[in-house]
Amino acid sequence: MLALSTGVAGFELLAHRDRASAGELRIIPSKRPAQLLVQAMRRADHAASSGVGATRRLVAPRPASAQIPEPAQVEALASLRETFERSEPPVRARAQELRLTPPALSAGDRIAVSLSFYYCEEGPADFPTGDGGGFCGLMRDGSAVYPGAAACASVYLGQVFRIIGDPTERVYKCADTGSLIDGQHRDIWFRTNDAGWRWQQLVGPTATIEILP
Repeated sequence: MLALSTGVAGFELLAHRDRASAGELRIIPSKRPAQLLVQAMRRADHAASSGVGATRRLVAPRPASAQIPEPAQVEALASLRETFERSEPPVRARAQELRLTPPALSAGDRIAVSLSFYYCEEGPADFPTGDGGGFCGLMRDGSAVYPGAAACASVYLGQVFRIIGDPTERVYKCADTGSLIDGQHRDIWFRTNDAGWRWQQLVGPTATIEILP
C-alpha cells in the first residue's frame, strides 16, 4: 500500500481510465472524510497489483517551498558559507581585538578613574585585610615603596597626578604596576590597611584625577 501523510488528507484518489490516456490516475480535491481516501488508495493498490497500470507510479506534487536547489546553487551556497566563516573570526577573538589601549594623557588632562589601595602591613585597628598586604619592597620603577606611590597601567609608569577632592592633597606618581591594574585604574600604596581603608572611605571607589607636569 502507498504511504499516507496528513498533508494529503483532503484529497481523493480516483483510479480512472480515460479514453485519451488509459490507466491515468488523477488527484482531485475532495471534501469527503479521510476514510474514503483510504478506500480509494486501497483500490488503486489492488489495481496496480493486478497488472492494471502496474508500470505507473503516483508521485505527489512537491510544494513550491520544498524545491530542491540545482547543483550549481548548492555549490554557490557552500562557497558563500565557507567565505563567511573564514572572514568572520569568533566573537571572543573579535572582542579581544577590540580591547582599547589606554589613551595617552598630558599635563592638565582630567579623567575619571577607579581607585583602590594596597599596603605593606596590618594596622592595629579592626579593618578588613583586603589584598593581604606584604607590599613592602621595591616597586616596578626600582624605588622602595613610599606614601604617594601608585600602581597604574604600565603605559603610565612615571605619570604624576593628583586626585580631585583628596583630603591628603598628595601628589601621586605611577611607580608600580600589577597584574590586575589596567586601563584607568589607580591603586594607591599605604603603609597599613587601616590607613588605606580610612582614605578609601573619604575619597570613594572612583574619582577624577588631574595629570601634572
